[in-house]
Amino acid sequence: MDGLTTNGVLVMHPNGGFSEDSTPGVWREISVCGNVYALRDSRSAQQRGKLVGWGAGKGLHSGPEQAPHRCVWWTPQKMLQLYG
Repeated sequence: MDGLTTNGVLVMHPNGGFSEDSTPGVWREISVCGNVYALRDSRSAQQRGKLVGWGAGKGLHSGPEQAPHRCVWWTPQKMLQLYG
């Protein structure tokens, strides 16, 4: 069973990485089970967007330390390495 939350979890990878020269990328919506979808027609739409996946070399990444907001996602192995 999978689903999308009411307000959604949205992720965008900037083109060019996290740098001064980067440009906005495409916004994606992440489901409860971690699947990646194109955005819905509206935030309240009952129908989810097309299943698109991350694509090659994509995934959730930590942003730079100086960023005002940062999404941190680590594997269980990385969590053990960091916090033992």
